[in-house]
Amino acid sequence: MFEILKILNENEDRCVLIGRNSLNYIYSSGNTKKMMFATADFDVLCPNVSAARECAEILRQKGFSNIGATFQDGKNGEIDILIADPRHPEGVLDDYYNLPPLWPLWETRIRVNGVNVPDKEILIMNKLLYARENEGKDFETVRIFFALEPERIIPFIEKIENHPSAEEKEAMLFSLYACFENDEEIRLRIEEILKEILSSN
Repeated sequence: MFEILKILNENEDRCVLIGRNSLNYIYSSGNTKKMMFATADFDVLCPNVSAARECAEILRQKGFSNIGATFQDGKNGEIDILIADPRHPEGVLDDYYNLPPLWPLWETRIRVNGVNVPDKEILIMNKLLYARENEGKDFETVRIFFALEPERIIPFIEKIENHPSAEEKEAMLFSLYACFENDEEIRLRIEEILKEILSSN
């Protein structure tokens, strides 16, 4: 599948691999801290309709069939194409689902062995923002991420503490609190910040 993803960005940046598989790729492409996140579904994020159409056409040429924005191939798995175009409101845009809040993932893209992925911390912050809306499905990914890189948790909490949006800061902290249900020290640190936020409201 990663060869297909390389082709999607062969001549220009068209999409970013997001979700657990972007972390798969970051970790499996290096020689250290290799850890695969079990999933057969690949999500790619395009900046606009034009890029999404180009990706869709490439996938069809490679033998993928699609229902809407979901492309399937028996050998490689499934790819969902999303859009993050901040010029348009959230909703369906030319048969693709547009999610402007995902724009930061596109903006922080980096290329890892020919595949575009978002900055790891921006991806984790995004997962924390929406984890409670998707029944906590992203909690496991966040836990694995910090199990692999435990030295990042305190600087990460401080980064959230300095986040400009109070509403998003609160949402991320509540999700992070749920992720660390077995770590009393981290939970106490988060509780202190949440108390400050709630007392200032």
